[in-house]
Amino acid sequence: MDYEELLNLETFSHSKFSPCIISDDEKIARVIFSPKQYSDGEIHETAFTQIFSLNGMSVLRLNYSFQDSLIKTIKSLQKDDKNQYAGYVCANIEDIRKIIIDDFRVFYILDTAREDRVGHADIFSIRLPVEMGLSKKILTKYIRHKIAEVFNELTLVK
Repeated sequence: MDYEELLNLETFSHSKFSPCIISDDEKIARVIFSPKQYSDGEIHETAFTQIFSLNGMSVLRLNYSFQDSLIKTIKSLQKDDKNQYAGYVCANIEDIRKIIIDDFRVFYILDTAREDRVGHADIFSIRLPVEMGLSKKILTKYIRHKIAEVFNELTLVK
């Protein structure tokens, strides 16, 4: 898909369980696990690597059954003692959509609600034009850094 087609995906629902499309004034949360994504009081940028997967990076919408969705997400991801829930980090949708490189938005966000998690969504990285003159490794690191910057409200497990 081209750039415009990817952005157009945000204009309609992608799940029969979805409460509505995602608006700019919403907040979302990324669930964080320790030690790979969080240690020594710091969230690692590797917590946002999933942004490059074909399925996108899973997040939860704070306005739609957040606590229930959070509990179900933790249970599905915390499979052993090595991967412990540490908390979650929040971002504003508008801040994510405002990340621009050379007049192109870097991310698009889809409401991908599930029957057991109506507040589920995914963030995807838009593959940017090669003309930027950056190596894939540098561009990947830069994009991961930019998404990490907007997820700045940390809520840790006490």
